[in-house]
Amino acid sequence: MEPPPPLRVGLLALKSPFQGLPPVLDLVTSFLLPPTIDRAVYRSLHRVLAVYEPSRPYTVGAMDGSAAAGRLGLVQWLHANRSEGCSPAAFIGAAAHRHFTVLEWLYEHYPQVADPARELVVAAQHSRIEALSFLLPRVRREQVEPALEAAAANGHVAVLEHLLNRPYSMRRSLLAAAENGRTQVVQFLLGRGYTDRYMLVNPALIKAAEGGHCDVVELL
Repeated sequence: MEPPPPLRVGLLALKSPFQGLPPVLDLVTSFLLPPTIDRAVYRSLHRVLAVYEPSRPYTVGAMDGSAAAGRLGLVQWLHANRSEGCSPAAFIGAAAHRHFTVLEWLYEHYPQVADPARELVVAAQHSRIEALSFLLPRVRREQVEPALEAAAANGHVAVLEHLLNRPYSMRRSLLAAAENGRTQVVQFLLGRGYTDRYMLVNPALIKAAEGGHCDVVELL
């Protein structure tokens, strides 16, 4: 790999006695340049690529960033022309940012890298219903409960409705909703009958009181 050309801004920053010393300028350049070319790739910084691509390595970050940005064409180009592939961050970024077609494509070409349980939690946090529908058949029952908790903590009743297709332990979800003052979620969970046992409601009441969420305290 070629050494990077010196940055002119580094030359301007150096005092005149040092400007003629190549090792000093090279050292300044090495501190200022990012370690990889990845960000320039997924942000389409063509001038940066033209100058620094020969001296900066690609990593999985190029495809990860492209997937998170929803740039399916660029993801496909990297797959066809580069060997780095992607990491689980590509799947998580696509799920979080509503790039469902990218998520589908990644599952088709890099299924061994996927982490559907983590992706389900991220999709629940961001209320990405389409991604949830896609991911739900790919996780075990016990892996759904962290996603329920994430949805409750963030106030996403629609996500809870979508995920509650069979019985789950909702203790942690009720606690998360109470702690974060998610009144609508608490109402929804109480309406679904998650008050059978006193031990389930009492800790939630404490969490709501500690957080000053009076509406939730009244419900509980």
